[in-house]
Amino acid sequence: MTLEIAHWLLEQNGIDIAPRQIEFIDLFSGRLYTIKRRREKTIKLLDENARLIQSLWPSIDP
Repeated sequence: MTLEIAHWLLEQNGIDIAPRQIEFIDLFSGRLYTIKRRREKTIKLLDENARLIQSLWPSIDP
């Protein structure tokens, strides 16, 4: 999901990049993660969570 969100953020900022061009390296294990495509479900969940945070934010006491 991290790579999918990164791809969406880049797209929102006008950066045209294929999802497969983004990599995530787990420095602890040395494993490389890539994706072939971005799932719409991930972006839907991102949007829903952003709306929830927006609705709760005013109730957070500074």
